[in-house]
Amino acid sequence: MKFKNLTKYQKRVALAKDVIKHLKDNKIRIKNGVFLNFRDKKVLWGQQLDKVIRKHNKPCNVCALGSLFICQIMREDNYIIPLKNYYGKGIYNFLINDCDIKNILNTYFDVKQQALIEIAFECGKGYYRVLYNYMGDKVRNIFNKSDNNVTNEIEKALGFGKRYKKKYERLMAIMNNIVKNKGIFKP
Repeated sequence: MKFKNLTKYQKRVALAKDVIKHLKDNKIRIKNGVFLNFRDKKVLWGQQLDKVIRKHNKPCNVCALGSLFICQIMREDNYIIPLKNYYGKGIYNFLINDCDIKNILNTYFDVKQQALIEIAFECGKGYYRVLYNYMGDKVRNIFNKSDNNVTNEIEKALGFGKRYKKKYERLMAIMNNIVKNKGIFKP
C-alpha cells in the first residue's frame, strides 16, 4: 500500500521503521540538541529537501523528531529549503527550523506525542526541557500541569530514555516502541 493511502497510525509505524532502517544503514547520525543538520557546500536554497538529501553522501545529524522528519521527507517531500539560514551559522551549515519540523510532523504525531518522544530521547534536556521538578514553558503549554496523569507520563518518558545510556540504543528503543504499539509512543 502506498504511504499516502495509509492511516495516520500506519504512517507513524512506517516512519518509525524507516528511522530504524536508516540508523542501521548509517544514513542518519544521532545528535542531541539538533533537529536536523548537515554540512554541504552544494546546498541550494529553495530546492526540495529530499533531492538535496539524496545527493548528500554523508549522514545527517538528527534528534528523535529530526529522524522522523527526514524519513517523512524521503517518503513524500513537501519541504523547500528556506532561502535564509535561521541560525546564522554560515551558508554551508544547513540547519532546518524547528517550527518547520514540528509543523510537518503534526500531520502524523500530535504535539503531546512529539513532546514525549523528544523528552525520552533527550532525557529531559532538549527542546522540551523537564528537569528536577522544572517543567519548561513549552511542556507546560502542551500538558495541563494540574493533571496528575501528565506528571506520570513525563516521568515515564524520562525513565524510558534514561534506561538507555547510548543515543543509538535510545532512539532504536523509541522507534521500536512506536512500531510495537501500532503508532503510539507509550513509554
